[in-house]
Amino acid sequence: MGKLINYKFKVKETEVLEDYNGMLKPSRVITIVIEDENTGIEIPHPLTDFIKLYFENNGVSLNTQKAPARVMCNFLNFIYTQIDAGNSDFINLRYEGIKGIKLIHGSKYLSCLTAKNLKRKTVKYHDFYLTKFYKFLKDQSLLKESIEIKELNNNYGREITESIFNKASLGTVYPSRRESGSRNYKIKDFGENRYLLVSEFLEEVKQIAPEIAFGVALQFFGGLRRGEVVNLSRADLKVKYRQSLHVHIRDNRELLFSRLRDTSKEYAKRLNYLGLHLTQQVILDNDFLWDLYDNHMKDLDIKIRDRRIKTSALIFYDRDGYPMSGTVYERRFNKVKKVFLNKLKNTKGRYEDYEHLSSGSWGTHIGRGIFTNFLIDMNLSLLQIAIARGDRNIDSALAYIDEKMTKKTLRYVIDELHKTEDEQLGNIERAIINNRWKGEGMSGRSRYRY
Repeated sequence: MGKLINYKFKVKETEVLEDYNGMLKPSRVITIVIEDENTGIEIPHPLTDFIKLYFENNGVSLNTQKAPARVMCNFLNFIYTQIDAGNSDFINLRYEGIKGIKLIHGSKYLSCLTAKNLKRKTVKYHDFYLTKFYKFLKDQSLLKESIEIKELNNNYGREITESIFNKASLGTVYPSRRESGSRNYKIKDFGENRYLLVSEFLEEVKQIAPEIAFGVALQFFGGLRRGEVVNLSRADLKVKYRQSLHVHIRDNRELLFSRLRDTSKEYAKRLNYLGLHLTQQVILDNDFLWDLYDNHMKDLDIKIRDRRIKTSALIFYDRDGYPMSGTVYERRFNKVKKVFLNKLKNTKGRYEDYEHLSSGSWGTHIGRGIFTNFLIDMNLSLLQIAIARGDRNIDSALAYIDEKMTKKTLRYVIDELHKTEDEQLGNIERAIINNRWKGEGMSGRSRYRY
């Protein structure tokens, strides 16, 4: 048999004509489709009735209908992957189809979400709609397994359906109350849609906090940490305009932050393992980055001319004209993040992006993960990625590498890193940037709004 993974359940919002007292009027509805990933052909699936009967017919808004639809599709796609992986608990479904679905399958799905470090409330949210889906299957006589559905009244007198998966016999694993939450699960990257999201986030920074837009671009396209950004002086930018941008990273705290008692948030972390001598980071330049550079430097020159800046050595400044501290930079970044997430949440077709970026915590350091994934998209080796990140070991880079690495390969990379001169770290060959980033081979190039 062919791999079932070639098929995928999807949620679609479509327009249909509905009969209103003899008059046909266009109406938008949520439809479940199954897509052949080889051909792109989509076929409406009868399980759409779950959404229609339980939500649409009860007057639930279109956006609210998408939540149970996504949970159902994610669950069914999970089943496909388990069948293809040869999981013994799921093999029966290859032959029995929907009728063979049992409680253990939903339990395994929820436990898998927990294993991905999702927040407790996110797993419970999936549990709620998955229980509804099983109730639908039972009501339609589509299940062989006998299951008991209990309806209870909550504290507000509303009837709710008790979870059918929270049973000791199933062994469903939920995030603990103490350990779950945004502080524990950290999002490292914008995900598969990172090219569009990076572009949109930078546009948002330009509007809300333009004074840090160039800094955020340095993080996204160069993997700089927060402290490495605010620590920069003008002398640290090595610019070949519209050709290349190198950033020299030094400890400028005495020059820029002598007024602060605690400068831990302004410290350039890579100096811990590269010493206090000059280090560099090559930036993946593009027209978007150069436009932000132009805007920032023009604004900076005007403020220096008008004597609104305390020292001409700085690059990033606060409202009083002092070098911007790491705390202020972080605060402005988070202000943009809040607006950005709210826009995604309320924009049609962007719920999956919102769900990913709201499932855990992230801050300025996410730029380093985004930069790493750009390097992976450019097909750099693990050694090249570690060097490009300015790493002295491979542990951090390994967290982003999906392919299985043999011990022999890892040992080779570790040995080669030990031989690498400090001056080489943070470097990327210009030919690679031109061919795999700026050239036709750069994945997602056309997705940037230059």
